[in-house]
Order: sequence, then structure tokens, then C-alpha cells
Amino acid sequence: MKLSLKKNSIKILLLRHFVTKWNSEKKLQGLKDNSIIKPSAKTLKGVQKKLKIINNFKNFDVYSSNLKRTIQTANHLKLNFKKLKILNEVNIKKFEGLPRQDFYSKIDFDDNNFLKE
Repeated sequence: MKLSLKKNSIKILLLRHFVTKWNSEKKLQGLKDNSIIKPSAKTLKGVQKKLKIINNFKNFDVYSSNLKRTIQTANHLKLNFKKLKILNEVNIKKFEGLPRQDFYSKIDFDDNNFLKE
């Protein structure tokens, strides 16, 4: 697939952090900071290969949230990045660490006030 972009267009590449223990356990994770599980050499190489698209751009910046898991991911990928607090996850308070399925079973998505807690 060839990318065709206008001369002064903005290019955005979104990359999620590597898997954390809570991700692997299907638990909700917001501001509670968990370390990533060290990616395998194969996974790391695969992501680095896909990120080579960045080299096609003359000027680019990489941004990370202030969370440990995103900083660890950027460091594993050897990316020069700037931290931005605005990229942090939302604070899900008492739902932190709750299995996703338990969370979804407690929410009434037809109720407009379902997130007031």
C-alpha cells in the first residue's frame, strides 16, 4: 500500500504500549501504573519493522504519556520521545484492577448516568 499525502499534512501514528500483567489477566487499567511484560525478541523486531514507516517522514515527534508502561515501551523501541501528561489514561478509581467482565456486568449502557460513580 502506497501512502499518498499532501505536502504539509500532519501524519499521526498511534502505538499502544506493550502488554502489562493486568492486560494479560484482562483487568482494567487506568492511572494505576503497571510495568510491561518484557516483549520477546520476535515481538520487538516485528514492531520495529512496522515502525520503519517513521523513517519516511522528514520531521516527526514521538510523544508518550507519563505512565511507566508507555515510557518502557518507547525505551524498548529506542524512540526519542517527549512525555505529555494529557496522554495519560483516565482515572477509573475503584475499577482499577477489576476484571473487565465484572466491570461490564455492573454497567447499564442504556443509562445516561452509568459513569457517574
